[in-house]
Amino acid sequence: MAMKKIKSDSSKITIDQFYTDEIVIGLCAPIGVDLDCIVNALEEKLGQYNYEVKKIRLSSIIKEMKGEGVGSCAIEVKKDLINKGNEIRRENGRAAYIAEKAIEQTFLERLEYFPDGKYASRRVCTIINSIKNSAEHRLFKEIYGESFYLLGVFSSNEVRIRNLTGDDKKLLRDAEDLIKVDHAEAGGFGQEVGKVFHSADYFIRLEGPAQVDLKIERYLKLIFDTEVITPDIHESAMFEAASAARNSACLSRQVGAAIVNDDGLIISTGWNDVPKFGGGTYKSGPLDKRCFNDGKYCRNDKNKNHLVSSVIDELIHQGIVTSGNRDGVSKILFDSAIGDLIEYSRAVHAEMHAILNAGRSKSGHLVDSVLYCTTYPCHSCARHIVASGIKEVYFIEPYPKSRAVTLHSDSITEDEGAIGKLKLLAYEGVAPSRYLAFFAIKDKRKDSVGSYHPNRKVDASPKIAKIFESIYLLEASVAERFNPSPDDGGGEEITNGKDDSLPATKAA
Repeated sequence: MAMKKIKSDSSKITIDQFYTDEIVIGLCAPIGVDLDCIVNALEEKLGQYNYEVKKIRLSSIIKEMKGEGVGSCAIEVKKDLINKGNEIRRENGRAAYIAEKAIEQTFLERLEYFPDGKYASRRVCTIINSIKNSAEHRLFKEIYGESFYLLGVFSSNEVRIRNLTGDDKKLLRDAEDLIKVDHAEAGGFGQEVGKVFHSADYFIRLEGPAQVDLKIERYLKLIFDTEVITPDIHESAMFEAASAARNSACLSRQVGAAIVNDDGLIISTGWNDVPKFGGGTYKSGPLDKRCFNDGKYCRNDKNKNHLVSSVIDELIHQGIVTSGNRDGVSKILFDSAIGDLIEYSRAVHAEMHAILNAGRSKSGHLVDSVLYCTTYPCHSCARHIVASGIKEVYFIEPYPKSRAVTLHSDSITEDEGAIGKLKLLAYEGVAPSRYLAFFAIKDKRKDSVGSYHPNRKVDASPKIAKIFESIYLLEASVAERFNPSPDDGGGEEITNGKDDSLPATKAA
């Protein structure tokens, strides 16, 4: 794009003039979560900030392209829409295709709003409902940068099933199957809520309409920096857990944990890594015997591969299967519970590491303490957590391999209101990845005489803003995929009204 010359008397121009108050809030939730009440609360609260709300349903784009979902019940309708969304992504060869259409829609609306091309900041929030694919999330983040906020909303499995079935027990199995599909479909073109959700900037637990307004209000106060808000113990502890995870060199994933005593003090942290003689885990150095150094392979994967291979060899030897079926049988075995085996890992898990570190310290009293972990505990750690006397566990990332509740239903529950059991609860609050940004105070909060003054909602700007020209350019580059310029085959050209124009597009 050609650069405009600025005269020497242009000193009145400041960089602040090029920032926009526009924000984009994407919603991510497992299927069965009632997102409508979240959208309604956002719209109402944003009105207090003098914001106009524009809502885009990605499912509406699917319906426009493939028609309404069909089926005899709500579950079948949702499943049909999921399949149609997958078809759209596969047919166009891009997992982010539906997100691209949403961005094109926003871009064309912007052109109509600024027909003369003199784009300026405006108090608009676009709500994307809802993001289910990791490529979609990645694209929105690339286009809107720090002005894009991903809000993760969750409900208990019991609530989600009730929302899907309407308490019709005949639909229970169908609901459970749909939840699994929604969490992780293979191939990259389907639902990947399990991958997207834990990347959220903020998490809200939704078990009913109660306190939704208060939760949304706090979320927006953090975005707009209208009041001084400091982290609660949940947020501080989860940030410590996420920080601890960065010590891990595990080839599978980095997991971190932190334990808080009944006084609210963090007494230990831990991460998943290979233990060493004398206590603790290996650190970087010449004696480092972790898997990336010692052998350069994952022992758990190697042993599972050997187990599957030996089973298939025996099946072939017994004449139960033929060597020609080896690949198919291998896939079946790995898709079974064998693929979920974790027994052969060398690493001590983050939760166990934190418990052991607490035991090695003088502050190791664990009864009635609370454990924060970046990932849902596996069944192996869960039994030790119960035995330690820890009363609650908060986690961010789901772990479908875990059989914690199934194996220990007498002692473990996911029910927040239960009494007399270890509670495994989804974390609520600011994500560790946004902890530093959300809790930083942007402006002074006192006047010349030292009196505290919060920022007014009606004119408060987002704490983190983006230059509007860059948003326009990036949106245009996406819209160009659907509306090639006349040089690429003709069509009605749309520009931003400037000689040094952004990429031209045709009318949709």
